Amino acid sequence: STRELLRHKYGLSDEQADAATSNVQDIARGDGLQPYVVSDNVVGSTQLAHEFLAWATTKGKHADAWHRISRRYFGEAKSIFDIGSLADLATDLGLDAGEAREALESGEYRSAVEADVRLGHERGVAGVPFFVIDERYAVSGAHPTETLLEVIRGAWDETPRAVASSA
Repeated sequence: STRELLRHKYGLSDEQADAATSNVQDIARGDGLQPYVVSDNVVGSTQLAHEFLAWATTKGKHADAWHRISRRYFGEAKSIFDIGSLADLATDLGLDAGEAREALESGEYRSAVEADVRLGHERGVAGVPFFVIDERYAVSGAHPTETLLEVIRGAWDETPRAVASSA
């Protein structure tokens, strides 16, 4: 579970782990995400999940796939770590489960995901969530929506714009 991971990886007590995950759950609740399970959720490698998301993107289901995978993991506390679970997600999205399974078993999207991971490391990403805004700003960790909007607005305000000519 996330609680066990925090205990073993970072040396947190159960109370400290619960406080950390409770903070994330409170932020999610404040943004209207309910239920949002963190502390008792099972953890694992998200490599296949990211490969699935890359595949779903090629099928025109980028946003739907991200929302569904997040809901499955955080809202339903179900696995997103194995091919069978991800093939089921394909069906939920109206996509072909067999095609999803084939893409994941073949590793067709593995190199693209690994390239994204390398880019993240180059940018100093050490955990998730991590947002890069306009290639200039980085926001690490779970923050309220308003905080992210402030950064986006700041980047927008600093972006030069072309002036339309009336000629």
